[in-house]
Amino acid sequence: YWNEDSVEFYINATGDLGLTSYRDGVAQITVPPLNAGKPLDEIMLGGVNGASADAQVQVANTDTGYAVEMAIPLKNNVWNIQREHGNVIGFQVHLNSASEQDRNLKVIWSLADKGDTSYQNPAVFGQLIFFEIGQSDVVAAVPEPTPGPEREAVPADAPYKNPDLPVDERVADLLARMTLADKIGQMTLVEKNSIIPDDIAARGIGGLLSGGGGYPTPNTPEAWAEMVDDFQAYALESPLAIPLIYGVDAVHGHNNVQGAVIFPHNIGLGAANDPALMAQIGRVTALEMIATGIYWDYAPVVAVPQDIRWGRTYEAYGENTDLVTALAVAYMQGLQGEDLAAPDTVLATPKHYVGDGGTAWGSSTTGSYQLDQGVTDVDEATLRAIHLPPYAAVIEAGSQNIMTSYSSWDGLKMHAQQYLMTDVLRGELGFDGFIVSDWGGVDQIDNDYYTAVVTAVNAGIDMNMVPYDYNRFIATLTQAVEDGAVSMERIDEAVANILKVKFEMGLFERPYSDPALLPLVGSEEHRAVARQAVAESQVLLKNDGDLLPLAKDLPLLLVGGEAADDIGIQSGGWTIEWQGKPGNITPGTTILQ
Repeated sequence: YWNEDSVEFYINATGDLGLTSYRDGVAQITVPPLNAGKPLDEIMLGGVNGASADAQVQVANTDTGYAVEMAIPLKNNVWNIQREHGNVIGFQVHLNSASEQDRNLKVIWSLADKGDTSYQNPAVFGQLIFFEIGQSDVVAAVPEPTPGPEREAVPADAPYKNPDLPVDERVADLLARMTLADKIGQMTLVEKNSIIPDDIAARGIGGLLSGGGGYPTPNTPEAWAEMVDDFQAYALESPLAIPLIYGVDAVHGHNNVQGAVIFPHNIGLGAANDPALMAQIGRVTALEMIATGIYWDYAPVVAVPQDIRWGRTYEAYGENTDLVTALAVAYMQGLQGEDLAAPDTVLATPKHYVGDGGTAWGSSTTGSYQLDQGVTDVDEATLRAIHLPPYAAVIEAGSQNIMTSYSSWDGLKMHAQQYLMTDVLRGELGFDGFIVSDWGGVDQIDNDYYTAVVTAVNAGIDMNMVPYDYNRFIATLTQAVEDGAVSMERIDEAVANILKVKFEMGLFERPYSDPALLPLVGSEEHRAVARQAVAESQVLLKNDGDLLPLAKDLPLLLVGGEAADDIGIQSGGWTIEWQGKPGNITPGTTILQ
């Protein structure tokens, strides 16, 4: 039984159709086909909270496939569904592929679930309406949302809207107009498939992101631009019209986009050791991102790997601190140009602060990992000598965003390290941009979510990559401020850091994609830079008997291995999907070709 061989039924009987996370009264009931012909007492079910539904299921083989029938009680230990005309519950069905060749094929009933996120986010369910036979109306009894407080209209000549004013004056003016809810919204970064679009304006969300594989359908540059621009339009409908900052892991080109130029990974570019080429790669990546409306790149990785067994070694330039420093600065300058406000630049994010490449074998507490997200078990002098210099260099070169590491040092998760984030990064190195968490990194600080959020924000995290349940984060941080556990001064500091960078990027003046750049995505001009990078990154380990270069008149040449004619495998991780994927996933030339 594989989860992708199944029918999944989803029920939200809590009465709150806006829930963005599972709780009692919400259930995913997964029915695999191995149940065909089994009696009720032998049926096997799965899914999130699936057992709480008390479902009864029958599965039968038919001439045309499987037939599945499920019954759930109106009342059990977690819900009490009222059988009344017009009553509404959340409802969803997924039909998952049973073919080895097309595991990703799904039929999803609710149009709101555009990214297969129902197993995380009940807000994307459809609705099931109880309709009494004989009635003529179909008006659903859906509770109206509680209206928010009336707000005064912002005058057109508000100082923060004036691009000619100094950034600090614009930040101060806008900050003074913001409520606590507005401010916490700006500190919230949400994965795009988890957001309810209306919440972007209603909750004042500060940023969205596409994780690995977070692409639209179809996966084209034009569809990306339309998707991101649509999200941005929601943000600009808010009373203060603060633009979103949208981010992606464009770590070797704009690598989530089919047809974008894919560059060698950083470990290959470290072998090339060509800072001028790195600046060109950054420039190409920035232009292809801007064509799709994205102005925030979670790169470069400035890790200094000390153990080649680390699975993310390929994302780093090498084990030498000076090499990492020089190439990271050059790449960041290619992304950001000489002026972050220029229309052809994007915000870089050196990551993961600090010591992610120095973790000790067997120190990780995440799943079956050995090194990743583990403990950097070194003294402070070693941490400063090996892992800190790249950050000092990128800050001196204009870095305005730093991402924190999952790893730990000196008994604390990095997301809880006030000393390293506030005292060292800001106080000692002079960083004056904003600090963003890694994906769900705040959650790892403590099993108690309230404690985790309070600790992270007080330690120096300005924006939380939630990434899913943004309502929980917003409610938790709001409660922490009301309790006095997080001060308003700290909230204002975090939001000012975020707004400062948004103003410096010119997002208030140019929030949308640039369609004039679409022809450059995957262009021959850009691929020429990638071909140069491929050539320079090749490493000759040995050449016994002067075998190379090969003679042009060879009668036969064997090109072996399953990857020889597989552009997906050759492209590696962070290509279209998070871990990459075999097959013809994006245009390119294989070794065999």
